[in-house]
Amino acid sequence: MSIEEDLTELLPLRGLIDVPMPSTKEASLMIKKLLYPFSQGMLNVDKKQIRNGLSICKDYLFEDSGNLPTRVLICAECVENAYAKNLLKFAQESLDREDPIGFSFYYDVVAGLETVISALRIGETLKSGGEDIYVAEEVTRFENYFGSPDSLVQSTEGFLHLKKDVTRFASLLRRDSSGFLLLDDILANIRNDVIGPNLAFPVIPDFFIEGVKLTQQVYKVVYPISEGLDT
Repeated sequence: MSIEEDLTELLPLRGLIDVPMPSTKEASLMIKKLLYPFSQGMLNVDKKQIRNGLSICKDYLFEDSGNLPTRVLICAECVENAYAKNLLKFAQESLDREDPIGFSFYYDVVAGLETVISALRIGETLKSGGEDIYVAEEVTRFENYFGSPDSLVQSTEGFLHLKKDVTRFASLLRRDSSGFLLLDDILANIRNDVIGPNLAFPVIPDFFIEGVKLTQQVYKVVYPISEGLDT
């Protein structure tokens, strides 16, 4: 099961948990206590270990698709494997010990992280075209899980909103094949409340944005180390 599927499976529980909105100071303290020891420890791994991890991700993606993956896809896979899987495990452990605040924290961080990973994958896949087909399939998948909208207008609005996003992702990757410009754009849009309020699930903004920032930071460390892996 993918991280996205795991998040979707846990979504009803996240929706039921009513966690008080923390103050900026409280959110900052939680991030430093619960996230920084893990995230900074991972960032201190030496380049040789990171390169080995990237090579493993490259081999996995090649075996899965039969196509030589790009550096963007390799790095996105590596960041997801190193961070999202472990953080989602922490979320599940928090749930098991009946710690709703811990569960919400880790879930929201992973949701932010996966927003960036998905954007990188979508943009890389669609930078040669095919946005309409992709969006139609995604809208159908979303409606199959969450139910159809109340009107044709809502369905059309959902299609157009998603198309606008994926078209932007693809366009930014065409302009900058490293993905750095896309990462900066996503963070700017999150901060300006463009992407965040349109999420299909509730999140605490500070935690969600921290997931976005963490992904941006780690990806920019990992990408230069991936040089040559796409040949």
